[in-house]
Order: sequence, then structure tokens, then C-alpha cells
Amino acid sequence: MFLVVVLISVFVFWSISILSSISISTPIPIDGFTIHGISLDNIPPDLPKIGITSHRNGSYVYLSPELTIKGTSSDTSNTDCTILTSINNVQPFQNASATGSQGVQDFSNWNSTFFNATNLLRLGKNTITSLIVCLDVNSNSPTSSSHLINLTGLPGDDNQSSLSSVSRMIYDSLENKIAEQHKSSDQSRTNLQNNSYAVPIHHNNDQSQRQSTLSPNSGQSTIENP
Repeated sequence: MFLVVVLISVFVFWSISILSSISISTPIPIDGFTIHGISLDNIPPDLPKIGITSHRNGSYVYLSPELTIKGTSSDTSNTDCTILTSINNVQPFQNASATGSQGVQDFSNWNSTFFNATNLLRLGKNTITSLIVCLDVNSNSPTSSSHLINLTGLPGDDNQSSLSSVSRMIYDSLENKIAEQHKSSDQSRTNLQNNSYAVPIHHNNDQSQRQSTLSPNSGQSTIENP
């Protein structure tokens, strides 16, 4: 009886452990690798690290044919790593390009350009996945980790055309206002110059000057020539 109780206890403990493992980390097969969705903040020291630096999580992007993702990783000259990327988990994953200072195998910096992004992006929420897979030289087995960000898709061509039209209207309006200000300023400057150079004209003709006096006797005015 005691043995039966022990066996049942072991089975229950084992079942709970299995269920907990499944609920915490659901494996996802990707290109021959099994990814367990380990959080970027909880990666053990022996696993590679990867991060997306552009675009930023929560950014807005227009639905255009081309989208470039950039990032960094823990890859060094002593590791053998490959980086894969995907939009909305569409497979197969796309290989990223190494842009590190040590050459074409240096994935410490990397980028990945999607030239068919129009077919992959959608309006609203989009998930961008970056995955680093490295070969462990000691065990000759792959190790991996991933980093995900969310982007919000916005309408592309129509929205950009509308923005261009609005920008053009604003630009034209500013140009007209500036032109009017210059015109008003030039007119004011011209008036000021005309007033500055205006000289009053004085008539100094002795023949036209007359003196008018009032005769006390007659009460009439007489004009005398000087």
C-alpha cells in the first residue's frame, strides 16, 4: 500500500511539472530549430543574446514594399552564429546581413531588409521577430534566443499622398506670406526714402514779393514795391 501511494505521488508531481513546463514555454519549430520563446530579460548566461534597435517597439510604419530591421547581438569572432528575421511569423525566416566591424561573419550589428513587405505587413498590429542561432563548439548543438517587437501598420500610398498635399499647401501658404511681407517691407522702404530726399522749395523772387500796409487815413490797403 505504501508503495502505491509513493508511485501515485511521483506521477502527480511529474504531471504537474510537465504541465507547468508546457504552459510556461511552448516550443515553436522554425527552420529545423525548436524555439522555446525565452524572454530577452531572462536569457541564461550561456545563451546568445539579440535585440532589435530599429524600429523601436510600438512604432508606426507605412505599408510600403520595403522595410529594414536593424539590431545587435552577442555574436563575436569566437562564436558561429546566424540571425534570422520574420514579419508576422511568416516562414521561411529571412537571413539577416552582418554589419559588424569584423566583416561578413560579424553579427554583433546586423540588418535585414524585406523587399516584399507589402505582402507581409498588415494594418494594425504587426510582430517582428529576430532570432539568433549559434553553434555550441563544446556540445556541437545549436543554442538560440529571440527578440520580438510590435509595429503598427498605417495605410501607405494614399496616406503619404495626402501628407504630401498638405505639406505642399502649407509650404505654398508660407511662401505667399513671406512674399507679401517682403513686398510690404519694400514699399515701406521706398516711401521712407522718398520722404528723406524731399526738399521744400523756397521762392526767392524779389519781383513777386510785395508788402501790404494799411493806410491809417483812408482805411484802405495799398501795395508798395520795396
